[in-house]
Amino acid sequence: MNVISPSTACALQIHLVGASICRVSRERDVHTRYRQDFAFNELQRLSDNVILWDPTPAIYGNKDWLDVLDDNDRYIMWDCNHLTQYKAEALTNEFGAFLDSTERATTK
Repeated sequence: MNVISPSTACALQIHLVGASICRVSRERDVHTRYRQDFAFNELQRLSDNVILWDPTPAIYGNKDWLDVLDDNDRYIMWDCNHLTQYKAEALTNEFGAFLDSTERATTK
């Protein structure tokens, strides 16, 4: 579904009916990112200096969908395609762990 709606309107929908038109499924997200992921995978295939990190597991956790608010009513998306600064900063621990593990693997 292609919807353009302010995240504030979607947050109101969540409070009123428990879901919003901004909700994104993991399946849709993977489909939407297909061409981007293909290009990144090609770069990795062509270069020994490219290492990819997929934030999808860290973003979705054990859910199959995301909405504009998390379980604590904090905005995690400012539209159905972009994370808020809060959510991006929340990914830093997972990204740091990935970098640490990659550095250990490449220095052996």
